[in-house]
Amino acid sequence: MDESKSKLIEAMRDNWRREVLGARAYRARAAREKDKKRRGILIRLTEMEMTIVGVVEAAITYFLGVLLSSGHPTL
Repeated sequence: MDESKSKLIEAMRDNWRREVLGARAYRARAAREKDKKRRGILIRLTEMEMTIVGVVEAAITYFLGVLLSSGHPTL
């Protein structure tokens, strides 16, 4: 594998990790939120982050032929 492809894979993996961390942060914040409306917003943000995780994962697999996981990471 050439160096530019390795750098691209690592950058996409980093993006994927950041999205997972973002989803975990929103989920944790939602679990502590007392206000029902705010909790709902945080849960929707978690869902949106996980959608992005799936898109990034699919792009990495499709375009680069690299599998990151066997499905979405556990929140």
